[in-house]
Parts: sequence; C-alpha cells; structure tokens
Amino acid sequence: MRNLAPRWFVLGSFLLCTVLVYGQKQVTHPLRRCETMEELNRIIQNNPAIVAQWRAEGQRRYNAWLQRTATQGSRTEAGEIIIPIVFHIVDSAQRQAWVTDRDIYEQVEILNRDYSGRKADNYKSLVPPEISNRVGRVPIRFVLARRAPNGTISSGIERRVGASPDHVNIKSTATGGLDAWDVNQYVNVWCGTFSGSEAGLLGIATFPFTTGNGAQGVVIGTATLPFTSNVARSYYPTYAEGATLSHELGHFFYLWHTFGDNASCNNADFRIQDGWPLAAGAGPEGDDTPDQKGNPSADGFVYGNPSQNYNVGCIDVPFGIVYGSFMNYFDDRALFMFTDGQRKRVESCIELYRPGLLASNGGSAPTVANDAYVVTSIPRGTPERRATVLSNTPVKAVVRNYGNNTLNAVTISWRLDAGATNSNSYALNLLPGKDTTLSIGTLSAASGGHTLTIYSTQPNGGSDAFTNNDTLQSFIIVSGGNISAPFTEGFNGATFPPSQWLLFNPNGNAWTRSSTAGLNAAGAAFYNNYNINQVGTLDEIISPAIDFGSSDS
Repeated sequence: MRNLAPRWFVLGSFLLCTVLVYGQKQVTHPLRRCETMEELNRIIQNNPAIVAQWRAEGQRRYNAWLQRTATQGSRTEAGEIIIPIVFHIVDSAQRQAWVTDRDIYEQVEILNRDYSGRKADNYKSLVPPEISNRVGRVPIRFVLARRAPNGTISSGIERRVGASPDHVNIKSTATGGLDAWDVNQYVNVWCGTFSGSEAGLLGIATFPFTTGNGAQGVVIGTATLPFTSNVARSYYPTYAEGATLSHELGHFFYLWHTFGDNASCNNADFRIQDGWPLAAGAGPEGDDTPDQKGNPSADGFVYGNPSQNYNVGCIDVPFGIVYGSFMNYFDDRALFMFTDGQRKRVESCIELYRPGLLASNGGSAPTVANDAYVVTSIPRGTPERRATVLSNTPVKAVVRNYGNNTLNAVTISWRLDAGATNSNSYALNLLPGKDTTLSIGTLSAASGGHTLTIYSTQPNGGSDAFTNNDTLQSFIIVSGGNISAPFTEGFNGATFPPSQWLLFNPNGNAWTRSSTAGLNAAGAAFYNNYNINQVGTLDEIISPAIDFGSSDS
C-alpha cells in the first residue's frame, strides 16, 4: 500500500523511535456508572405489589397497540423517527457556566452518531468481523425541542441555578428541580451534580414500565457531558465523551445491560419484563449478544478500555463479547455500537410503549424560524484532542439547516485566535434537517496550538432564531513542517522535544527525555505513567508530519 499524504504520529507505537513508558498503577473505576438496575430493585423491594401494577399497565398498553395496528398498521422499521429532546440543567452557577449550550448540541450530535451506527464505522477495521457485522443502525434522529408544551418557541435547553436535588427531586420545580415536559411527546434529560448517598452518580433512567421514581426520562451527571468548549471545567475524563446518555437512553428504550447484572455467565439482556412483550424478533429470540457476566459492585469485568476479542470466560467464542455495546460499562471511548437485535428492541419499544414520540411536533418551531447551525469543521479538535495539521490547510465548515424552511443563503465568518475575521456569503438550497460542507478559506499559522472560531450569520438574509448553535471552536496544533520517510528518531540530543516535534499536555503532566534509557545510544522519550495516575487524560508527543511519498508501508 502506498501513502501519498503527510501523516502525524502520536507516540508511541508507530515510529522507529525510542519510547519508555512505565506501566500504570491499578486504577479504581467509579462504581456508580449507572444506577438504573439498582433503582429498579429498590422500587420492587420497597413495594413488591408494584410488579403486578406494572404487569396490568403493560397489558393495557399492549392491547392499545394491537388496536392501533389493526386500524393504522405497523410502522416498525418504516423509516426515520425524529424525537424531540429537552435538557433540564439544575446545578450551581459555576457548573452552569462550565457547560455551554454548545456542549448540549454536541451531546445531541453524539447521540445521533451513536444510534445511527456512525461511530461503529470508525471501529470496523479494529474489531473482528463477527462483531462489526452485528452493528445495528437505529433509525432515530434526536433534535433539540423547538416547541415548548405551551406552544411557544424554545431552545430545548432550560436551566435552574442551585444545588442539584437527588435524582427524583430534580424532576420537579417544587422540590428544587425542573418539571418534566410532556413525557409522551418529549425525551426529558435532567443534568446535575449529585451529593450525599448519590455522590458519583453518572446516570439513571426509567424503563417504559417504571413508576415510583419521578417522571419518565433520564438523569445524568453534568460532568458526563462532552467537553468541547474552551471553558475550563470539571469532568470525568473516562466518561466525558457523551456515552453515558447513549447508555441511559438505551434503558429508556427497554434495553438491559449486556452483562445481565450477574456475576455468572448469562444471556439475560434480551429478557421481557412480565406483561411488557415486544414485537416478534425483539425479545429473547432476537438475542445477538454472546453470553456475558459482570457484577459492577463486585468485579472489574465491565470496566476499562478493552479491545479486539476481549472475553470474560463465558461461551468460548473466538471473537469475544460485544464489549463495544453502549449497554456495557466500559470507558466511553471503548463503546461504539448497538447490535441489530438491540435496534429491533428500541424500535419495538417506541411503537408499543412510547408511541407519542412518533407523532410529536416538539421538534418543529411553531413559527417560521431560520437557523444556520455550524455542526462541525474540518479540521476539528477539542481541548484534549486537538487536530494536528500543516500550515496552509484548507478549512471547511459543515452547516445544517436547523430551521423549518429552506435555507437559501448564509454568511460564514472565521478567525484564527484573535486574528482578523474572514467572511463569505453562500447561496444555498438546503432543506430543513440537511447538511452542506462549505469551503471557507485556508489556515496559515505558526507552529503550535491555535483556536479556530467559525460562526454563521444572516440565514436567508435575516436574523437567526437560535444563536446558541451559530459558533464553533476547533482546537488545533499546527506542525512546523513535514519530513520524508524513512525516518528515525532516537532522542539522543539534549534538546527535547527535538526540532519540529510538539508536546501537548493539557493537564500539566509532560513527556520528558531520559538520558539513561535508549536503544543503540542513551536517549528516550519518557512518560512516567505509573505515578501519573489520571485515568482517561491524554499527554501527547507529536511527530512532525511524515510524507511517505512512494514509500511502501
């Protein structure tokens, strides 16, 4: 295979370089990743009769579905399901400032990536085909609510400043939280920072049949939201890539943990709650996840960042468990898929038990609204995962028509750091919900870290109804130049990093040069991973861009 484009490498496993990394101390992962099953068990323990109530309600809803299908037919697997989602953020003023509206938009983009299977596409070459062939593409598109229950226009984001109540009281204005919007028409998500007996809680959700713990919906820790802006904030580095909400919404749509919450091997993740059947193929007969086990409070089978054919000693399958399922507990970066069986369960759950979402108008503004949403950029980097580019790299912006009429024109402006602003107007013919990629200029900058700011104005020549999605920041590193292959670096010189190499250490730790270790001579890039015990953080040493030209890989 021949590679003609320059490439960068982050040490260290790809270059002919001398790298010394100490192994890490044993890490204790938080044991409150998800409290949904513990909450379910508490409700039943406190009121055993509630199971019979759930059964009766399930039978009522199932009979209602039978009546609907007899007159209207079934919509299962009939096309895209657009679901309005509203975020209720109840937290201190400091934490409210940490989480920008842009972070909420990013979380919705992550949901759509995760449920559509697009994240799994990036893992296809990294996992066995027996796993990648099971990827399910759930036909859901989440959109921030544009119409409040009273019919007024809305951003889909509401905030209340104050200490976060517990996961039940956060769902009510009267108890210090924020009231749910119509749970039949919207997906409600509450965000808070929990304390006392709930300290460290990342997420908890209601199954379709759950009662006794407040309104239907999902509660997540504020710190689990993705970290995309330049606002310094506290977050969970292992669990801050948006997968907590993808996981909890899985429960909301009737998915169980793939490990069955059992220390013994089991396949209980496709079970049916008594009285709450699903359509054919969505129950136990549709199970496409290998047996798994895991008791989150007693063992470590469900934590960490596994890869390839990871197994836990259940049925001997050479390709391992479906560790990448969002219904596992592993680190956010290790989760990348729903299976097709899980996809069928989600669709069946919506049709049978959450049918109000199918007909909701909550995602559409009640009046004509122009909205040019800057979704992402090329290049795109975040504060802890900067994009590395060469100077004179073309810059592109992905713009979505998030309004409710055709977007015919928009102005896109951009600047690098505090430099001059460049603006261009574009003629479009972009239907609502559709994206377009616009070439907006060329990035020319000195070597080092930079912030690229892109924003939209004047959609259809007028004002933008929702300005909180107009501006995007991309965090990049400009390389000092490129070199030709073959290339070797032994770190033998006293200068560190060597010429054209870059260090990126956002949390203050650093790669250093060892003057004692080395391959053929003294010199190595050294990172003391054993004593720097910060799970999930990145500390990078970045090579110059390497032009492979006609060299074989």
